[in-house]
Amino acid sequence: LYNKIVEMPKKAPKSFELMRRDDNQYALGIVVGHNKEQLSGAGSCIFLHIKSPDETPTAGCTSMKYLEIEQIVHWLDKSKNPTLIQIVRSQREEILKLYPDLDI
Repeated sequence: LYNKIVEMPKKAPKSFELMRRDDNQYALGIVVGHNKEQLSGAGSCIFLHIKSPDETPTAGCTSMKYLEIEQIVHWLDKSKNPTLIQIVRSQREEILKLYPDLDI
């Protein structure tokens, strides 16, 4: 079940994360297509999801305010094969040179 979103089996796996939580971090989110081959050690599920109420850091995901993720969900079009590129602002010009058609 590595790197898969599944219903909880009767016998819980050694490692898992509950998606239905009281803090609503996963009430709205986007699955990032990472490690689709399910290679051990290459990282598991990554999401764009709602920030925790206390704004604690994630363990590899990207979290944001509900309204921010809601905007992304409304314009994101899977049929266009989107690519997630995450950079710090100081790299913006460098990335635009490599990918001039980006709208960032």
